[in-house]
Amino acid sequence: MTSRFRSPLFDIPGDLAKTVSGLFRFHGRSTRTEVWTYALIGGLLASFLQGAFELALGEEGYPEPTVGSTLTTIAYLLPYPALMARRLHDMGKSGWYALLLLPLFTFLALSEGGSPEIVGVDKVLSGWWVTLLGVIGILLSFVPYFVPPDEGDNRFGPNPRLGRLGEGRALR
Repeated sequence: MTSRFRSPLFDIPGDLAKTVSGLFRFHGRSTRTEVWTYALIGGLLASFLQGAFELALGEEGYPEPTVGSTLTTIAYLLPYPALMARRLHDMGKSGWYALLLLPLFTFLALSEGGSPEIVGVDKVLSGWWVTLLGVIGILLSFVPYFVPPDEGDNRFGPNPRLGRLGEGRALR
């Protein structure tokens, strides 16, 4: 018996390529596998790239920020808003909910001791409450990584797990 569903583990390069090529594509749906692939494999690639920058430029990154670490962080985070919007679509939610996390991450980035230093950004906020808001934002950002998708089609498009194979019950 053949399966009607695309296996989540056999298209890791395709999922990573889809995320990077959909850099500013906020419509459609993304699977949990696509999100996890980008988080894990993309994070490893960004770490290796950061190390290569530091070796090439003769910089020593930790604990002071470097140009290489700042560039790789920005490059890694660039596809994240569109990816989260598509993942929220897969859950049947509006992608605009992803914007709710932006102030929480901003609090964390600007708080003393709440995040690593970023080149050219002064820490202006302090207090336990600022760090707490940032931590809440980080915890909330992981919800789409675990919540199951809408089965079948929803208002944001067809289920990406079904591909072109037609209707049916999708894998979770």
